[in-house]
Amino acid sequence: MSKKSSQKGRIWPVLCLVAALALVLRLVYLFELRDAAFFDLRMGDGFVYHEWARRIAAGDWLGDGVFYQAPLYPYSLAIIYRLLGEGLMTVRVVQALMGTASCVLLAHAGGALFGRRGALTAGAGMAIYAPAIFLDSLVQKSALATLLATALIALICARSGRNPGSRWWAIGALLGLLALTRENALVFAGVALLWALFGERGSGSSPQLRRAGGLALGLAMVLFPVAARSLAMAGEVHLTTSQLGPNLYIGNNPEADGSYRPLSFGRGDARRERDDATALAERAEGRSLSPGEVSRYWLDQALGYARDQPLDWIALLARKAALTVNAREMVDSEAQEVFADESRVLRWLGVLHFGVLFPLAVYGLVLQWRLWRRLWVLPLMTLAYAGSVTVFYVFARYRFPLVPTLLLFAAGGVVGTIERVRRSRPRRLAPAAAVAAVATLLANLPLYSPLHSRAVHYFNIGTKLLELPQRQSEAVEYFERSLTAAPAYPEARFGLAAALAATGQTEQAVARYLEVIELQPEFAEARYGLGLALARLGRYDEALREYRATLELRPEHLEALVASGSALSELGRQGLAAEQHRRALERAPDHVEARVGLGLALARLNRLDAAIGQFERAIAVNPAHAVAYNNLGSVLAMQGRFAAAVDSFARAVELDPAYADARRNLQQARRVLASAPGER
Repeated sequence: MSKKSSQKGRIWPVLCLVAALALVLRLVYLFELRDAAFFDLRMGDGFVYHEWARRIAAGDWLGDGVFYQAPLYPYSLAIIYRLLGEGLMTVRVVQALMGTASCVLLAHAGGALFGRRGALTAGAGMAIYAPAIFLDSLVQKSALATLLATALIALICARSGRNPGSRWWAIGALLGLLALTRENALVFAGVALLWALFGERGSGSSPQLRRAGGLALGLAMVLFPVAARSLAMAGEVHLTTSQLGPNLYIGNNPEADGSYRPLSFGRGDARRERDDATALAERAEGRSLSPGEVSRYWLDQALGYARDQPLDWIALLARKAALTVNAREMVDSEAQEVFADESRVLRWLGVLHFGVLFPLAVYGLVLQWRLWRRLWVLPLMTLAYAGSVTVFYVFARYRFPLVPTLLLFAAGGVVGTIERVRRSRPRRLAPAAAVAAVATLLANLPLYSPLHSRAVHYFNIGTKLLELPQRQSEAVEYFERSLTAAPAYPEARFGLAAALAATGQTEQAVARYLEVIELQPEFAEARYGLGLALARLGRYDEALREYRATLELRPEHLEALVASGSALSELGRQGLAAEQHRRALERAPDHVEARVGLGLALARLNRLDAAIGQFERAIAVNPAHAVAYNNLGSVLAMQGRFAAAVDSFARAVELDPAYADARRNLQQARRVLASAPGER
């Protein structure tokens, strides 16, 4: 047995060391974060995945419609919820274990290629890589995607002379699972098919065809059920999701800058993106569209931009390519810099970042070129995936699947350097070092400000806190932090205005909303928020103007339509108010606020029976709606039905003990009933 074979046979101690290092660092990191104000918040996609997983765990395994987001992570999350509960720390610990397994798998791949030194370098590199620790802790699909990617790499590197069909079937299945976690991972399938056909020698064409067949079978077994589900649900075949078109357009349009910019300004929330993609496409086409038609509409828009403005598009593509290999981790919902404020582990390990890893990987790729020419599937997969990120738009977690192969390349560089130095051949390192120097300059260009990352994360923390009544005062603080980091950030000004309004500082909120609109006149949500604040101050004419401006910008804005009806009612224009509420109910028959607003307008038109009918229908939809009970009681009292009115007012007070108007109405109705016992 050769020395190298002996080393490969004794990598288990290295794997155990890597596992211990990875797990300890991740658990210490979670311990450090436990008291952070944002530790228990699920933000952005994380909240969407949480709600989706809860529905699955409750028994809704099939769901409805075509998947818009990759489904494997929420289904995995649902299993955790069913087995271990929904606790956020529980999820983070499970994902820390997944991250640890990823480090071990990568170490195994490194050992298969470079022996124990390669195993230690690749595995320990993943264990201490700060973005990996950070992403493993988020309620996001990165931990699962990394586990699947490293399993795929380990299987590819564990080369077998016989190439049994089960290995290729497993590679295909892993590719399918990875595509159901990150849709653009489908690019790996094409590269893997080329490798199956041409990458490993076999006798004649039969082994190649068997490899390709096993690969296709594994891929089909995973993706076919999803395609069949979409066909049954929507009459269309989608292998993964229906968001190809919108995602391509977000990264390829005249306003694109390489990062994520929502289709409607200020509506980057994952819960709204699908609705906006559909509404905007249907408005442009003038008809209802299926999920596939929505995707094709946006696909055509993106391709049209590239065709009509080729020079601008090429420049944009170059910028996205540079961002893909840049040292900065481009923020999605949560920023590594903000988490590092709470964690020594993340701060200390932050010295190993993408701006260091990328040059090291390039160095190893050049230095071990003979190996990678033979095992070309890994460099080609890396290039293909980097290209898929570049074609769309760049997020830190979107590009992270590049990291495992880059760490393998870097491990090859470390092992190759040690071997050449020991053999007194350091001059052979020069070409690789020269190329790595160029890569270092490219990766560390100042293309993205970490202050923007902080601003986005602070804004998202504030937005989430604003949804929690007991923590709304904290939201003001985080929006102010966001503005401090990026004073020209319109969304942060909008968030601060909303927080001021929620905490009763309405005049200050109006001033902030006006600042936002001056910076961004087409910010529909800001105009709607300004309308609400003006209405709270009794300035209904001005509020109505803002609601109408909102509807001009976003005709599908249902809440603005309902609010405009309420403003018209307060202005005494009951007929127009009723019309607005009816329009809202045509779109959403179960919209309780619209139903209550219509009932109020009808009552003011003295159509009391019709008003009672609307309030009763509102209560049928939402039996806990205190305002509907209070308004119903008022109309019943107008009809002289005081006993029924007392019951209705009492129910309103029971639902909302702090509801002063309902308490006052209840007391008055009881007095009338007591003084006139013959009343109904």
